[in-house]
Amino acid sequence: MSCDKFEKLFIQELEDELLNHIQTCETCNLEYKKMQVTEKIIKEAKPYFATQKRSKVFANIAASLALVVVTSTVFLNNDCTTKIAYDESVSTAAFPVDEYGLVDIQ
Repeated sequence: MSCDKFEKLFIQELEDELLNHIQTCETCNLEYKKMQVTEKIIKEAKPYFATQKRSKVFANIAASLALVVVTSTVFLNNDCTTKIAYDESVSTAAFPVDEYGLVDIQ
């Protein structure tokens, strides 16, 4: 004997009617107990997945910050190295330079 009232009442969210029906129908009572066990298992697993998600977010943030630090230092050092190399090549070639370090052509 199968009873389909459990699904109908559960979907329509008629809690009072559902609980009354569960008390009278043995099939629906077993189904309700299975549903409670499943709900309990899901609630136990939820914190685990939340901490996993949080740790992934923190790892992504740390990796992004590390990437920003490394790339910014590379670009700054590259700019300084280029400026030093340019100044040395200009001064060794004995070209006249203006106050900004640019070759002065007159």
